[in-house]
Amino acid sequence: MIDNLLHNGSWKRTRTERLLRCALGIAGVAASSLSGCGGGNGGQSPTPTTGRAACAVNTPHNDGRPRWTVLVYMNAANNLQPFSLLNIAQMASIGSDSNVNIVVQWKQAAQSQITDCFSCVPSFVGTRRYLIKAHDTSSLCKNIDDSNSCSAAEPLVLASDRLPDPSTNATDPVTHASTSDMGDYHVLANFVQWGMSAYPADNYALVVWDHGSGWRPVYRSAARKLPGRAVSQDEQSGNEIETQEISAALTSLPHSLDLLVFDCSLEGMAEVAYEVRNRARVMVCSEESPPGAGYPYHRWLAALKAGATNPCALGQSIAQTFADYYPTAGNVTQSVIDLSKLAGVAGRLNTLGSALYADRNVESSLLQSARNSSNVQSYGLAESALYAGFIDLYGYADNLKKGTGNAGVAAAATALQTSLTDPTTGAVLFNVYGQGKAGSHGLSVYVPAPATYLPSYDALSIAGASPAWPQFLKSQTK
Repeated sequence: MIDNLLHNGSWKRTRTERLLRCALGIAGVAASSLSGCGGGNGGQSPTPTTGRAACAVNTPHNDGRPRWTVLVYMNAANNLQPFSLLNIAQMASIGSDSNVNIVVQWKQAAQSQITDCFSCVPSFVGTRRYLIKAHDTSSLCKNIDDSNSCSAAEPLVLASDRLPDPSTNATDPVTHASTSDMGDYHVLANFVQWGMSAYPADNYALVVWDHGSGWRPVYRSAARKLPGRAVSQDEQSGNEIETQEISAALTSLPHSLDLLVFDCSLEGMAEVAYEVRNRARVMVCSEESPPGAGYPYHRWLAALKAGATNPCALGQSIAQTFADYYPTAGNVTQSVIDLSKLAGVAGRLNTLGSALYADRNVESSLLQSARNSSNVQSYGLAESALYAGFIDLYGYADNLKKGTGNAGVAAAATALQTSLTDPTTGAVLFNVYGQGKAGSHGLSVYVPAPATYLPSYDALSIAGASPAWPQFLKSQTK
């Protein structure tokens, strides 16, 4: 069967409308360059990586074996479907070679199965796998370097790139297509296990491509509604992957992941990073909902093929090329996280929670103002009822440190900041932001108003590791 990458002429016309609906649109037009980004890094220097285990080069290299296998779990069975066409075209402009495998599991659904998408015209219906090869640029989307448009005159033929369908596929009773539920973490596990075994390499990167909602619990619905999306929202099945399920999907792998990349909204949270702390060495993520076209795959894959040898270098390349690709987008945030340092962050968060719990009645007004979105960088405001309380962790600690009269609170807040940004022991290796998100320091955290606390937070691993933190959150009086 000939597999064509189709392009819809209405895509560009409806892009803003679609992104506003799914809270991924550009939050505002900034200046012509990223604000405060000395060298494009959010006003912070990249953390030195010498000696860090997370940044070590995997050795030895076996001649004849690729240095990297990049696994892309592309769930486009939702209103981001048009952007999957652009990103696949970007990948195909670079393609796999002897040093890099680009392996994709790609799902698209019938237009009738997708909510709120007026320009979703799938190039196929079902779930397929590809080893993306390099294609003649004349056959690609002619505007792959323009996140606003992808309107190639000729479709890209991917038949030669296609691999056997996933073993998880079954026949959809509505469309009769062979497809998998990519909102099921078992399907993610199957893809990663298969990809590592079929395409061995020195290093492995996994990209999870779709909607995201930070730590927020899954909203499963046969009606395929959108009020609380977790990672990998599959509208054909009405299913999503919960934060805890991401970790479950990445157990029992034939090899460890070197890099875990979320091409999704709001996944740059301490809660998410802690959940996957033992599943990869480095995580790349966004505190905010980024522009809908996501990563410029052609740019960072080209940099990878040019010689990125370790996950920290590749992670920084992904974050920096993203920032450069959206020079006027105010909602840009990108972080590179050393997951081995999350235990330290959780310990400091527990200490802060204990100090705040003891101080909750004495400085209740400070605790209220410290979390207020006008005083600290907040995220997901386009859907604030869903993501209330998603705020920058470093900035929140800074508000507490500067406003408190309690020495214990000040010391705990300072220690938490150090666990994030210390040059040798901090979790945040690199971060970048746009003008509208200048208070971003790499990881957000959940600090809701007392009446809006979600009990499902208690099921997270970080709640178990830092029990004083949810205890404090639930005890706030203002």
